[in-house]
Amino acid sequence: MKAALLTALAVPLFIAVPVVAQADPPPHIFTPQQECEATKAVVDMERKQNPHATPQQITDGYMTFLDRQGAFKNLPAASRERQRQYILDHIANCHLA
Repeated sequence: MKAALLTALAVPLFIAVPVVAQADPPPHIFTPQQECEATKAVVDMERKQNPHATPQQITDGYMTFLDRQGAFKNLPAASRERQRQYILDHIANCHLA
């Protein structure tokens, strides 16, 4: 369970950092299945608090969690919105809505 949560926290941040740094896209560290599993962990974490949460509510809750952890400290404001969209896209693409 802890591993899934750590992966859920790590996957989106691995994707966001190179975008912010305007570097080349990162190599695919995680398989699509692993990305979906990480996103599912985020969805499950948020649905424990609100079982009927919409994808937007799930994403907002997760973004609040990341904000509390300081994930976007010293990063351009646009990086937060890209991260939010990344989570929403994965919820839809992994059929977790």
